[in-house]
Amino acid sequence: MESQNRNGIFLLDDKSMVHELLNRVKLQKPEICFIDGQHFVILKNCRFELQGNGLFRFEVGELGREDLQEKGIAVVKEYLKQVKTRVFRNIVFVLGAGASADYLPQSKELLPLLVDQGCEYIVRLLKDFFYVDTESPNYLWPSLSEVLNFIEIALEKNEYLGGDYPIETLENIKNRILDDLCQLLSDRVNASKESDTSYVKLIRNLAKMLVNGLLDQIGFISLNYDPLLDIALKRVVGSKKIDYLLRLEDINIKQEEPGDSKPEIEIKRQIPVVKFHGSMEWMFCPFCSKIYRVNTERGLSRSLLRCRHDGVLLKWFIYPPMKEKHPMPSDIWTVLHLKADDLLREADRVVFIGCSLSEDDSFFRFRVKRCLYNPRKPTSIVVVDAPPKDFARPTSVELNYWHFLGPVDYRPVGFEKFAVDCC
Repeated sequence: MESQNRNGIFLLDDKSMVHELLNRVKLQKPEICFIDGQHFVILKNCRFELQGNGLFRFEVGELGREDLQEKGIAVVKEYLKQVKTRVFRNIVFVLGAGASADYLPQSKELLPLLVDQGCEYIVRLLKDFFYVDTESPNYLWPSLSEVLNFIEIALEKNEYLGGDYPIETLENIKNRILDDLCQLLSDRVNASKESDTSYVKLIRNLAKMLVNGLLDQIGFISLNYDPLLDIALKRVVGSKKIDYLLRLEDINIKQEEPGDSKPEIEIKRQIPVVKFHGSMEWMFCPFCSKIYRVNTERGLSRSLLRCRHDGVLLKWFIYPPMKEKHPMPSDIWTVLHLKADDLLREADRVVFIGCSLSEDDSFFRFRVKRCLYNPRKPTSIVVVDAPPKDFARPTSVELNYWHFLGPVDYRPVGFEKFAVDCC
């Protein structure tokens, strides 16, 4: 490469990829990555020009250089050795809590926020079973998922937690936590409904790629309860183009929603979406298993909603991440998780955004590993993470993916930048 002019040439070995590459660079700004000594160099916003017979000339718009230590260099080299020229037509996105970090409080912040809102029942539970009180430092508190996990297992095993916590009390505490949590998240979600979130930017770019034939199919697996993904999809492609792979009935829902009248971009196929742990907008009937989409606006009580078909009180369709192996509370979850399996198996590229793949959700980790194991045609795995504070590579998240899934394309650029540049 000519360093002063930032120009260069490269030869594409697979001549069948020439046409595909030319089509993609019309909509995407490609990057060229390589290792130079102790530096990982990224040539950004490149312009390509075909010289003939697979030979391309490129012009660099921006030069990025990341200083890496010995371990970081080794990890990047190992990944680059695995890279092969492929066209990715079916991409599935797995969205973790980090994808919503710019708009919603994170898991470790939820419990203190609920306590600050005056949820005395949580204060008592923390004192009785976790030996912490409101004066204890927050870093000593369990996470909200750990508390819900604790209650969920007791309910599933039909076991009391002492004389003061019979099954009825535990069920009531769980419902109150979920009700207060959904209200807390709903207030934050409503504040960002009209803004161009990273979700909106991502969906917009992906929809353009679908329209222009650069992608055949996209799908989403969300590990979050919040509806930020749903809102973005409705706004850009319209609610009729969302396939939750489950039958949903509306209850106390407004008829007109963003994107219903005129979506920003018209696409042909529906986009499959799996809400792996449920949704703060969904409730279900424990008798007939009907699932309802409910209104989450402040002031509307959802604790007394009943099934339209048999009059049974509805329960929240939310199931927290699980470390322990434990049966699902309903067959609906089994069906939902099998749908997630299908999406992962059919994808040729899976993009994890804001998902640490930690042991806090061992059940999901197992399903990911099982579904992405394909020696004949390995799935390309991209991990989008927040920029590391000390820029030390490999990060704990990067190593976590390597240990569990093998070579990954790790991109510590943050959700917003990835959404703009797109895959």
